[in-house]
Amino acid sequence: MNIVDRFISYTKINTTFTPHPIPMRGGDDGTVLSQKGLPCPNLFTGAHNFHSIYEYLPVKSLHAASEVVKTIVELTVARFAPGADI
Repeated sequence: MNIVDRFISYTKINTTFTPHPIPMRGGDDGTVLSQKGLPCPNLFTGAHNFHSIYEYLPVKSLHAASEVVKTIVELTVARFAPGADI
């Protein structure tokens, strides 16, 4: 299972978020690290109209993003550090 598929499966647990994977252009650090063999996908922030004067981030979307990140952390800890208190 690749990292994007794992992310999609994690979002189905304890979240109401439905992912819609799309290619994203950019030259961020994650791109450089991915090219060197460390997968670093851009997850999401909930923002809209990226890199334009109309870019915005609704509070509801930001909250959804934080819930997904929280779930990913919880599932990762459960997988790699069973019994750890988070």
